[in-house]
Amino acid sequence: PGLRSNDVASVNVDAQMVLSHSAGTDGLEVVQLENGCVCCSISDDLFSSITTLLSKRPQGYDHLLIELSGVSDPMAVKKNWEFAKRVRHPAAMRSDIRQVLTLVDASCFASDWLDGNPDAEKRNQGADAATAVVSVSAASSVVARPVVELLAEQLEAADTVLVNKADLLSPKDLESVEALVSAINVTAEVHRTTFGDIDPLVVLGRKEECRTVPIAQQDALSDDHSEKGSVEGGRSHGHSHGDQHGHSHSHGHGSSPAAKFGISSFVYRARRPFNADRFQVFCQGIRGKLEKESGGSRLGGLTGLLRGKGTCWLTTNHLYEHSWSFAGLTSTLAKGNPWWHAMSEEHREWRAAYPGMDKVYAAVRAEAWDLEGTYGDRRQELVFIGGPDLDEEATRKQLDECLLTEAEMSEFMEQHGHEQAPFELSFENVSMRA
Repeated sequence: PGLRSNDVASVNVDAQMVLSHSAGTDGLEVVQLENGCVCCSISDDLFSSITTLLSKRPQGYDHLLIELSGVSDPMAVKKNWEFAKRVRHPAAMRSDIRQVLTLVDASCFASDWLDGNPDAEKRNQGADAATAVVSVSAASSVVARPVVELLAEQLEAADTVLVNKADLLSPKDLESVEALVSAINVTAEVHRTTFGDIDPLVVLGRKEECRTVPIAQQDALSDDHSEKGSVEGGRSHGHSHGDQHGHSHSHGHGSSPAAKFGISSFVYRARRPFNADRFQVFCQGIRGKLEKESGGSRLGGLTGLLRGKGTCWLTTNHLYEHSWSFAGLTSTLAKGNPWWHAMSEEHREWRAAYPGMDKVYAAVRAEAWDLEGTYGDRRQELVFIGGPDLDEEATRKQLDECLLTEAEMSEFMEQHGHEQAPFELSFENVSMRA
């Protein structure tokens, strides 16, 4: 196999250990990357290093393992891979992302879930690593985010989750960790491990399912193959679901930890904007309630709200969608792209012409467009996941109170209904405005 090891620090300790333990192994190629960026765009170090690996072995590999650093975003990598296939990047045309595996350190997961500090600050305990994280964030214009948000997103991106160091927790605490993992990602397989001991087929998949394409076949790839492994195409596990691996896992059936703890979810939808101040009070109220109920222990009961996320329409910056995220005790709100409906026709055409955006626009029109009103894709669409004490009725009532009243909506549309988003296209952190 080919192995690509990434580290945010200036010394790639993991790669050094792999090389020392694999000396003399036939067919193993290792590419190291220090202080590198792997999830910003197809021009980053990930694609150049994969190209380097593939050039060393024209006949292809059985497997390529990409080890991301602890601050990387797996979903960004998957999206970049899809884009790279659309523009026929050589590395992407010879390979597919078959599986994303997330490793959970069970011994400190509970404390990290309660941690509201930015990821760079959290890693300040690691000296050189902290400096590297700060510099990478600054170079890519990424605002430092809470650790818990990073944990949640890495879990959500996973096809398989390894709950490692299982031997260091009591059975009850281990079940709590597994329940939270299953609540965040209901489709992932969850395996308990100690010292990372797992059947290689779970991690790698079978050779015949995962082999890269020999370079001689690259130009003969059909358009159908170029779509293979895309984010929209669902999850391709590439591993056996048989009983040979001998490790326990959960598929979200009735006997799963999530079912045992009574974890459920619901979706809140509306076609009016939130008053920004009232929504902020709502977010503060969630944290205060959970802090009071938890008594400092968030995983002991798994009773209230565990995760919230989705798309918001706010009265401030109302021409732009906002992404809301709640995990642990931390709530974040981030301004995103303009609403499709807030763009001029020419603006929509330009944006949809960018590789891959035509499918995004088609999905929005099919799944999120207002067919009965005049608001297009402007909406509230929030997902809430929690334990048996998650009060859906009360949460919906509180969110309804954040919406503009009929009188406020009438005044809002009279003042802003005619406005359009600035003609702006963003590519790789560079914005172009007409």
